[in-house]
Amino acid sequence: MGQLVLNGIASGSIYGIVALGFALIYQATRFFHFSHAAVFTVGAYGLFLGFKCLHLPIAVAVAGSLAASAGLGAALEFTVYRPLRKRGASTLALLIASIGVYIAIQNVLSLVATDDTLSLRSGGIREGLALFDARITPIQVIAILVNVGCYIASCALFTLSCFGKRLRCVAEDPDLAVVVGIRKEVVVMWTFVAGSVLAGTGGMLFAMDVDMNPSMGLHVLMLALVAGIVGGMRTVHGRYRVVSWLDCCRM
Repeated sequence: MGQLVLNGIASGSIYGIVALGFALIYQATRFFHFSHAAVFTVGAYGLFLGFKCLHLPIAVAVAGSLAASAGLGAALEFTVYRPLRKRGASTLALLIASIGVYIAIQNVLSLVATDDTLSLRSGGIREGLALFDARITPIQVIAILVNVGCYIASCALFTLSCFGKRLRCVAEDPDLAVVVGIRKEVVVMWTFVAGSVLAGTGGMLFAMDVDMNPSMGLHVLMLALVAGIVGGMRTVHGRYRVVSWLDCCRM
């Protein structure tokens, strides 16, 4: 039982990171960013490309993968979602577009990297670290710590920073946010970047823990979506804290 609980915490930490990025994007756009699953997968394959194919140091490969994830999220916002919003597209239209983007990216990955399962692990299988009557791997420890760190950083960003206040204003009333001088499109763009970095982080951790394939993002996104709905999609900490419009006007 202890092993099952520990495995659940480690796996849930990865899902939590992905759900956190998903919830941030939902805050700014109010639609389900289905291609978040594609960003998750690109994060894993970016690390594989840098570490296994180009033989870069792990730190450089991780940085490159995060940059690729952030770039993909920003590109999707700029080339797909923003033009649709300017045309007055509904949230359903944005959702359908997001599903189409996910299918396209997944098939591109399948063509380039094939559908074979790939592994980021090197060397032989090692025994996990002993914790009471259970075992935990170093990657699982890292996943738990990263999840806690991402949550704390996101809460601080969302509640204490000027960007967080602007995001909360956009989430509450996008039109009124524009009236008081907030550049809504800039806020949305940076939210996509931050959410995509979180998705890429989750993708790398997942791939290092249980291997990778082009379709792995869909399963993880479904579990992350459930986690986001149960935890609360309206803020990163499950409660809706309305920012004062007087604060918005002062920014």
